[in-house]
Amino acid sequence: MAKVKPTSVEVRSYCELFLVQFSNIAMRGEMKNLSIKPLLAMVLSECRHIRDAHAIDVVRHLATYFSSNIAAEASEQLKHLETILVSTEDKEVLLTRLPETARKRLAASGLKREDYLENIDVLINILQWKGKPPCRLSYNYTKFGDTIDNWKEEDPRKLYTEKHRISSKEKNRKSYIFIAKRKADRVPVTVKVFTKWSENEKAIKKEIALLGYMNQHENFTKLLDVFLYNDEVWAIIEYCDAGNLVDFIPVSVMEEYEMAYIIREILKAL
Repeated sequence: MAKVKPTSVEVRSYCELFLVQFSNIAMRGEMKNLSIKPLLAMVLSECRHIRDAHAIDVVRHLATYFSSNIAAEASEQLKHLETILVSTEDKEVLLTRLPETARKRLAASGLKREDYLENIDVLINILQWKGKPPCRLSYNYTKFGDTIDNWKEEDPRKLYTEKHRISSKEKNRKSYIFIAKRKADRVPVTVKVFTKWSENEKAIKKEIALLGYMNQHENFTKLLDVFLYNDEVWAIIEYCDAGNLVDFIPVSVMEEYEMAYIIREILKAL
């Protein structure tokens, strides 16, 4: 026999029928161990049609007019429920003020109601985010210097030894990357080599300017030096030897505080 998903009207009808039967059983005292846990679940349900059955009214009735064990339980739980409902109503008012596009994003997210209501302020900030702002980095701005005045014109191969190539060196490729060691102190560095400087001068200067601009933040790798030699530009960049975070995340089991630290450090760099 095929399962048929009940409509919203049927869900509410079933809930109202359950509440009537529950009230009758409680009134007649037919079950000694009758608990109001089903009512609590209905009051706090993420389904609007279940909440619309107003199980909270039955809890209030039990707490006010009954004197059995279930009345004591209802009276104790009612204080907590009222507090939750008041705060929930205030938070849901904020959601109603969101634009239609934001409400659609929330509906499509699959988030549970109890989860996002606990963090309503964060949620609303995310839903109201209008996208990444335009980059404010102009071509002429960098702390490192966007002109070749600060670039060295000696052969970088005399100062650095190639260790491991990350990207291939192809004929039509404008740049390639490898890991090297500084001969003076054996410190590993990342080297990005831009080929055909004479043909790609503007694009190379722009990228070097961006690398230099990122020097001002602690969470970006630092541009250490720049060499212009034999129609090639070598950008010497700080090397991070702990591996790629993208490769680490799928195979790791992190605690919440560890995830929070990583996210915080990423957001600080934005």
